[in-house]
Parts: sequence; C-alpha cells; structure tokens
Amino acid sequence: MAEAYKANYDSLPEYMKLDGHDNGGSIDAYVLENPPKLTYNDYGIASRSKARTVYNMVLELNTAWLSDPLYDGRPLIEDIGIQGHDSIGRTLASDNQYAMALYASLIDRGLLSGISFSELDLKVPTDAPGGGATAPAVLNVRQSDALGYEYALLYKLFARFAPYIDHIISWGVAGSGWQGSYVLFDGQSNANAGYYGAMDPDRFILGHSYMDEYFDGEYEKLQDDYIIDLGDLGLFKPVSADLSGLTLSA
Repeated sequence: MAEAYKANYDSLPEYMKLDGHDNGGSIDAYVLENPPKLTYNDYGIASRSKARTVYNMVLELNTAWLSDPLYDGRPLIEDIGIQGHDSIGRTLASDNQYAMALYASLIDRGLLSGISFSELDLKVPTDAPGGGATAPAVLNVRQSDALGYEYALLYKLFARFAPYIDHIISWGVAGSGWQGSYVLFDGQSNANAGYYGAMDPDRFILGHSYMDEYFDGEYEKLQDDYIIDLGDLGLFKPVSADLSGLTLSA
C-alpha cells in the first residue's frame, strides 16, 4: 500500500494527506510486516436478515476497493467478526451456518479473508430443556445436556467451516461469560457439558439422542454432504475442512 500511496499521492483526496501520517507522500514508517486485519465485528450478524445485509455491504465495499488506487491485494474489510453472545435455541446452529455460508462465499471469491467468532458464550433461556438458568448457577441434568448439545452443534459447525475461520474466542474461561451466559468451565473451573460437547461433538450428540426432538434436524444439517440453500444466491457447500489451522482461545 505504501508504494501505491506514493505513486498516487497527487491524485489522493486532501483528507488523506492531512492526518499527520505521511511525510511528503511517504507512509513507510507506518507500514508493518504483518499489518493488523480490519475486522467488521458486530452483534446479531448470524441472524438471517442481518447476515444478508452485512453480506451485501461487504460485497459492495470490497468490490469497489478492487479498483481503488490504494488496493494492495488485500480486501478492505478482511474479516467478519461474529459476536456469538447467543442462547440455546432450536435453530441457532443452522442460522449460524446460513450466515457463515454467505461470508464463506465471499472468501471463495477473494472478497473476504476470514470469519471470526469473537465473543462466544451461551445463555440458557427459560424455554430451553430443563428451564432457564443464569451462570454460574449449577445446571440440572436437562439444562446441562442442552448446553452440551448446543456447544456440540456449534463446534461441529466450526469444524465444517474450519478453512474459513480465523479464530474462535470463548468469552470467559470459567464460571460465566456475558450477562450470565455459560462458557466451557463451571465456577470451580471444572469442565462442564459444554466442554465435552465442544471437544467431541459427534460423540456428545449421538450419546444424548433424547435431545434430538428439541434440536430437530440441526445435526443432519451440519453433515459434510449437506448443501446450504442461500436462496437467490444459489446453493453453497464449504470446501473440505482441515482442522490443523483452527485456533481456539479464551
């Protein structure tokens, strides 16, 4: 970008020359070997309506950026950051899959670099199996199994989209996450059902089949051969997963 900036300096708008970050057209001092990624991080962008809105926005901006004189081979918006402060729900995993398929389709076209789950935790709402709970309260058996099942679905989803995922951040280590949400360890730092669901999604889901009625069809939609319908944008199937590059942190 520094070379493009200098080469096009005379034609750049004045506001780009008056921010104190250049010296006669040179921004070499501000260029890093591994520059940070510009991430659009937002809440609710896994919901179908907002996901399509964000898709349209990134498509338009990053397409226009291709013809910008400062285009340096990297998308302008490089990552989509999904604030995953969610609740156990009947279609949470498939809704996230629809959104990820939208964003992954941009990656396949070179118009986005990655997807991040930037703030992942789960609430246990009143309509969840076993009723509602607020972390770090101890869960009853049905609540615990529902938490584990939902985390298993999400990590099954992450595994399927691993080639597209930049990173996953659990929003808290133990006890509670955001506003009484549950993370992967309880208040005594012991692994809870969410941890076991995340570590081996297939085993947890198949071992808790009595939850299938509540999460009707969700597991089947996360199988490798499932084709995702994006409506007017057509059908989408993720590229084959390679889990070696997937990093998790808290």
